Amino acid sequence: MSEVPARPINTVSGVAYKNDPAIFSWQLCNEPRDREYGGDGTVLYNWINEMAGFVKSLDPNHMVSTGEEGGGTSGNFDPHGPVEGVDFQRNTACPYIDYACIHLYPSSWGKWDDAKCDTYLENRRRIAHDVVGKPIALEEFGVITSFGEKDPHFLNWLMLITNPTNDFDGFNPWQMDDLPASSAEEENWDFGFNSPTAAIIEKFAKIQARKSGGLYTNVPSSPFGQR
Repeated sequence: MSEVPARPINTVSGVAYKNDPAIFSWQLCNEPRDREYGGDGTVLYNWINEMAGFVKSLDPNHMVSTGEEGGGTSGNFDPHGPVEGVDFQRNTACPYIDYACIHLYPSSWGKWDDAKCDTYLENRRRIAHDVVGKPIALEEFGVITSFGEKDPHFLNWLMLITNPTNDFDGFNPWQMDDLPASSAEEENWDFGFNSPTAAIIEKFAKIQARKSGGLYTNVPSSPFGQR
């Protein structure tokens, strides 16, 4: 890859993307897998290493993440199995990757129960923080309507990842919007801005903000003991 984007400038502000403080980070791909070659994850790792290095050469000012779900072929707890050719630990350790990211979709992963989800979250936090030494974000998580109510699952996972033992560095649910769903499948994942689910997300967002010295000052008491 040698082509540089034709217009690497924010067309609204006129600021070059590499200098734009509105950009949190760059992500290489959404849920990359290597279904063709599978194996031990080497093919995908080599691609991540090359592409992340290239992005850093264009923009050294922003973070880069892989966008992966968190699969593991190094004996790690794996939601998909080794046929996907993803090695979370090795990918996260890539020198051009700034933080780990994982997804959590138990209704799509063989109907995982919360106990299995907890094991997965705890394992990935341990690998990122204790083995590789990088932050970790649960950057996508969701429950489809047919799997049951979202709120009990969201509460369980958010209490786990914000407690002092696990202490993830960020999270982002899938998906909150008040726009008409474009398909029945999308509607099954969605929740509105004024929904009880959104109130749960806001509560834990404030807890995260308090940990990082964020904008929220009126933060509710931590629910750690209620889990």
